[in-house]
Amino acid sequence: MSKNSHWRASSTALSAVTPTKAGRTQVAIIEAAIKNYASVGPERTTYETIASRCGLSRGIIYKYFSSQQALFFETVKYIRSNFQKIAIERIKPEHSPLKQLSSYIDATFGWLKSYPDHATIWALFYYYCGLNSSYRKLNTELVSIGRERIRAIIEAGKKEGIFHCADSAEAATIIQTAITGALIALSTENHKKPRILFEQTKRACLAIASGLTA
Repeated sequence: MSKNSHWRASSTALSAVTPTKAGRTQVAIIEAAIKNYASVGPERTTYETIASRCGLSRGIIYKYFSSQQALFFETVKYIRSNFQKIAIERIKPEHSPLKQLSSYIDATFGWLKSYPDHATIWALFYYYCGLNSSYRKLNTELVSIGRERIRAIIEAGKKEGIFHCADSAEAATIIQTAITGALIALSTENHKKPRILFEQTKRACLAIASGLTA
């Protein structure tokens, strides 16, 4: 197995959550939905308000998304796909596993800063996961892809003697949970110095991978 095979394998997994051949029209609808969801919430978002925002007819929107739930599902997948794209662009195959993990963490907080509306909807999605088993199932599938990417990076780092955690899968789960918690805190709370929270989270995650915590 080559040094960067873990990267190629984890990149392939992204195709599983990319919106199915989303053309320009579908993307325009989804992006209009994002703006509506972020400003007034899903309950007050209608086909009419989306149509008005993206300049399409209600019939065209219904053609691509036959229900509000289908539209919200695809919106969540689109947001997650965008996030993963940012992560992939930041992580370079030629970099060491330590640099890759550090870049992945940087990418998550860069995403929050660049796409605050996406983060708002992701927080809403977490709320719905507590109410609806279909949303919970979707979230489990999406989260597993990011967790596997982290695990693969840690495993590669262990082989190179960089990371020393006992269980790569367990460390990946803890790291992902820490990142998610920090993202939720930064998107739902007022922080005078958000950079400090980010740096503390990053240090903790790297320490977990290095096996420096119990």
